[in-house]
Amino acid sequence: MASCAALDDPNANKALEIISVKGDGRVTTLHKSPNCLPDYELTLGFDFGTSSTKVVIGDPQQDKAFAIPFLEANGIERYLLPGRLFRDRNYSLVKGKESFRDLKLALMGSKDDKHREHVVAFMALAIRHARAWLFESYETLYSDKHIFWNFAVGMPSKGPRGGEAIKDMLELLALAAWIASTDAEIIDSSSVQNAIFRATTERTKSTPNPELPNILIHPEVNAQIYSFISGMGAFDPKGRNVYLLVDIGAGTIDTSLFHVNRSAGGRWNFTPFTSEVEFNGAINLHRSRMNWWMKAVLEHQACRKDLAVPLERALLNMDCCTRVPPTHDDYVTDSEIQWTRPDEHPDDKFMSKRVRPQILDKTCIEAWRLRRLEKEDIYGVPAFLCGGGMRMPFYKKLLTILDRREQNASWVHVKPQRMPVPERLEAKGLPAVDYDRLSVAYGLSLMESETGSADELVARNTEKMMRDDLYISKEMT
Repeated sequence: MASCAALDDPNANKALEIISVKGDGRVTTLHKSPNCLPDYELTLGFDFGTSSTKVVIGDPQQDKAFAIPFLEANGIERYLLPGRLFRDRNYSLVKGKESFRDLKLALMGSKDDKHREHVVAFMALAIRHARAWLFESYETLYSDKHIFWNFAVGMPSKGPRGGEAIKDMLELLALAAWIASTDAEIIDSSSVQNAIFRATTERTKSTPNPELPNILIHPEVNAQIYSFISGMGAFDPKGRNVYLLVDIGAGTIDTSLFHVNRSAGGRWNFTPFTSEVEFNGAINLHRSRMNWWMKAVLEHQACRKDLAVPLERALLNMDCCTRVPPTHDDYVTDSEIQWTRPDEHPDDKFMSKRVRPQILDKTCIEAWRLRRLEKEDIYGVPAFLCGGGMRMPFYKKLLTILDRREQNASWVHVKPQRMPVPERLEAKGLPAVDYDRLSVAYGLSLMESETGSADELVARNTEKMMRDDLYISKEMT
């Protein structure tokens, strides 16, 4: 008999095995005279993802970046903090009677204060763990440093409520999370609300509080591009140096076609020709499949509540501890589907109607339409496909799809490649093939110190490109 056993989630409320660290992470410096002026700068890069959060702390003085491990696990899993929060009386990353999942999607899709509280609590606990781990692991290095902190958080390039609104909200919540991580002995509803109130007040002051960090909100795609170019080895200044970045996350796919150059002073500059962010990530593929199955069950098997209930429940399983079934047909076992046409299959439609057009039509071909690139510059462009979604069989098909010529536009042809790992990143046990999962957090942790203001740089280069009607041609390579 058909069943939804493949959607069962035995880990839904299972306690997480968080790495134990000395101290509670409330201190922001190890200096014995904490009232002296800061003489050292660190940046905590916080990639707040839909399914998991990644944290990297950048130290520009040492020219290093430290990936923060969260879980007692091996490989990349060690560095992925699932996007779930627990609560008894206090909030916890480990366990509790209540569990809250889908933190980022709930925050972005609703103005309900409870979602903001959950995100602040989650961020505060993650910040504490990161600082505690750093000071335990590198106590000798930082014991005589009085540290000034930057707290850099990634934001989607666009969303349902507009970029500026999201940026303003994240600035408030990031500051509140930092305050809660240092002020409160325990993280509960009261301490979080107090932190949000204090953060709101601090943001109205004309003079910044030197005891609080500098809050930086960067588009995730900017951090990803910086992460890529900073990991490049030999660079040919006379080369074409046009690249395609495709980041397949849990919620969205971010694409950007951009040009890289390096100034005489050694600083990297990047100019985006086109960028696109759409809700085509793994969770939205999951939603699309689930909606198809729920509709099919209601229309053809209305009496089968044993199928309808687990299908509906599975929609709530959104963090990285939950595995999305490999294919659409795996959701309901022992079922038989007859398709009248091959192109009716939901997975094929999701790829042909949503994913492929975003990458090829709206990113690559659009750059040609806008006269920012010639056809010759798009043909064979190196493409870096990254993000957690690229581990799924569905998205792995892109390696073949993108490497073949388009029927009606043979000049649209990209060559998938692996993202290079920066030498500055320290991440014990991380396979090189999985570095891309940390690339946004890595970029956030160092991009401000290396480019000055990467977002302003992107905006300035883009404005110049638009003003000069610039496109890359053979004469410019």
